[in-house]
Amino acid sequence: MVTSTTLTAIFGLGISLLIDPATAIPAATTSAAAAPTSAAPVAVAKAAAAKAAAGAAINLGGIDMNAACTEQHGSWYHAEVDFDGCNGWKCYSTNGGGAWGIDVNLACKSQYWYIPGGTIWGSCPSNGGAYQWSCLYTN
Repeated sequence: MVTSTTLTAIFGLGISLLIDPATAIPAATTSAAAAPTSAAPVAVAKAAAAKAAAGAAINLGGIDMNAACTEQHGSWYHAEVDFDGCNGWKCYSTNGGGAWGIDVNLACKSQYWYIPGGTIWGSCPSNGGAYQWSCLYTN
């Protein structure tokens, strides 16, 4: 069962987290509909914060590859998947300017800029597909 809490308990921010109590690894969301349902998710969020403080990574969520292309290469670039693998994403120009890669670590830092302190980076499983990228955080 996935329940919700807010990042206020972890980072002092007012955005929502979806938490799976079975794994206690939150995935970030900004949905206004995700509101705390009981005290249990807060306890799970505090446990996740303790894991982050101990060096365990917290999954912040996915990467907006289109936003990364625009930010890293210019407003005329968009993201496309060339093949289904972690390195399958490329930025293509709408005016024929060629294809470029995406710096996923920079993309994660830019996308989750509001998370104070710690380290944020992009991660994809070694045998993962193009849609399995996520941003991780450690304190």
